[in-house]
Amino acid sequence: MSSVNSYQPRVQCFDLGEGLGSEEALDSEGASHLCGKPSPGFAGLFPDALALGGAALAQGLMLALDSDKDPFILSVGSAVVRGLPTAARTTVSARSPLTGSLAEGQVGSDFGRRMASICDALVLLGVFAEGDGVLVLDGEGTGIVYRRPNWLGLSAGERNARMVRDFGQGAGLSAGPAAQAGVRHAHLAAGHDPPSFVGRGGLGRALAQHGLLGVFAQAQPVASKPAAGLSRALLESPRLLERSLGGTLELFDEAGVASGEMVDAPTVSDSQRHGCRGCPTPCGIVLRDGAGPGVGTMRFSALQPLLGSLAQDSAEALGVLEVCNRLGLDVREAARDLEVGSPFEDHTQATAALEQLVRDGEGPMRPASVRSVDGLLGQAGPLASARGADPMRSFPFLGEGNSDSARLAALAPDIDWGESLLDPDESLGKGSLAAWHEDLVAALDALGFCTFSAAGLLADGVMSLDALALALVPEFESKEHPGVALRELGGEIARAAHMLLAHWDAPAVAVNGGDGTPLAALLEEYRSWRGLDERGRPTCEPVLPKRRQRAQSQSSDQAQSPIPRGAQPAQRSSETESGWVEFNSCGLLAEHLGSTCRIQLDLPAFPNAVIAALALEYQRAAWLLRDRAGISLPAIWRAGVPLGPRSLVFSGDQLDLVLVIPGG
Repeated sequence: MSSVNSYQPRVQCFDLGEGLGSEEALDSEGASHLCGKPSPGFAGLFPDALALGGAALAQGLMLALDSDKDPFILSVGSAVVRGLPTAARTTVSARSPLTGSLAEGQVGSDFGRRMASICDALVLLGVFAEGDGVLVLDGEGTGIVYRRPNWLGLSAGERNARMVRDFGQGAGLSAGPAAQAGVRHAHLAAGHDPPSFVGRGGLGRALAQHGLLGVFAQAQPVASKPAAGLSRALLESPRLLERSLGGTLELFDEAGVASGEMVDAPTVSDSQRHGCRGCPTPCGIVLRDGAGPGVGTMRFSALQPLLGSLAQDSAEALGVLEVCNRLGLDVREAARDLEVGSPFEDHTQATAALEQLVRDGEGPMRPASVRSVDGLLGQAGPLASARGADPMRSFPFLGEGNSDSARLAALAPDIDWGESLLDPDESLGKGSLAAWHEDLVAALDALGFCTFSAAGLLADGVMSLDALALALVPEFESKEHPGVALRELGGEIARAAHMLLAHWDAPAVAVNGGDGTPLAALLEEYRSWRGLDERGRPTCEPVLPKRRQRAQSQSSDQAQSPIPRGAQPAQRSSETESGWVEFNSCGLLAEHLGSTCRIQLDLPAFPNAVIAALALEYQRAAWLLRDRAGISLPAIWRAGVPLGPRSLVFSGDQLDLVLVIPGG
């Protein structure tokens, strides 16, 4: 990130309709003017927000271009350009072929680091008429389109591997056969061993609409920058360590689903893990086809949508996921398209149905499917955000059931959250909290830093938001509250997404969900925070909840108020009695507690008090159970259901401790 006056983004713009191999590159001065130019009727993004790069730069370019241009944009954030640990994401942005709104995704592999050597954003306009082109960018940023008609039937991972074979050292980003067949929700993959998939909203189809099979970057990747403090912090986060160990696959057991033939996460070898460049806690468990290259990574969040609809257990879900990735289909949308009443009888039947889906082609436009969630907070994101179907990925770390109101108060000292912030049944404050999450994720996505790594550091209390902001944006050193400054820039980016919907005359989001309902009140709060009118258009001034006066006079350390050391028993001591609770653990917790352990304490009690007693009994595991401020780290599940902070634990309960968080 550069200062406001010095920032000049490096933008390469190719008009694919000008003929085979033609190119048009914007110089830095022209790109800077383009980004800062207000679109008709709307203010452009602030230069400080644009300087984060990535999604912010892409949205600035989209707002500056005429609404009928329909660009496909690849961009990298300033943290990627710097080579910071676990900052390797490429942001992919386009108008969604599925919904007509903004489609945006972040994808790993070496592609982002290689692209960062030559430009901050690559803008594709026009259509390569033959429909089978591969755009190859050399080390200087010069682009040439090569025809590859014999690649039309290949998977995205196979196309990326062929690029390396044909064009030499580099990294590719491709769509699969579904994109060329016209399927609106076709996704993308970057790299090939293993490929990393992205594309909610049909980003693969968006690339194919420009007549391309893929893009290949030949430049050497930017060098990794030593960042000892950040790397050390990543290794101190219990949640990130557990996520690296098991890749989230252990959540199948917690959800009461058989593990089938999938790998046992604690015994996965290092050679089967994959992560962002420079990340000390890689979280992808590599799926391999025999002894060949990896064909994808496995995570609970990718397989879970298939269970009960297309697959009976996780082993069958894995087979269906392989087919979706080979064809280039978004797994959630594919499950929605098929709408079968029961799981497939076998792998052959599933494959035939998915291949027929590709042959059927385009399909209708529609709202994107969303993750199944509990509570008002989880419902807010897809209904309110203009940034696509998954704009608030910090929810699993910093939302209901996995956080503490004091933790959020420490992370946002400028906001008055009020009472009962994380009560799942309380609507007051949820709309503002949803907007705060979106602000944070928008800023992290723009920088290109892994959202899950950031949220793990914050949720585990390993880093404050101020410390993280300074590690990612050193120019914030002069800011009184760097974390607040980062979040506010994220708010500018999130608001710009709503500007884009208006710029395109696309359907607005965050409109009323029914007067008088809790969801309507939540959306009203969100609109107030974001500065949206009742039609969901950005025509008003943003209004945040009343700021805490003490935040203006305290340092960031002082603003993080003391956090209680643990919840008190649910009832007075005269109404409790001594009892036993049994815990089941896996992964890191099992290494320190054993797979099963028991403790004796006064019951009933709240989960925080139970975790505090467990940490006292097993002091060698205390660092995995409570953070430095005394906040509980693992979630407690009972009979496949996570307990909330006000749930009661009773004598004789058999509980599961879950340290890992889903997503990815």
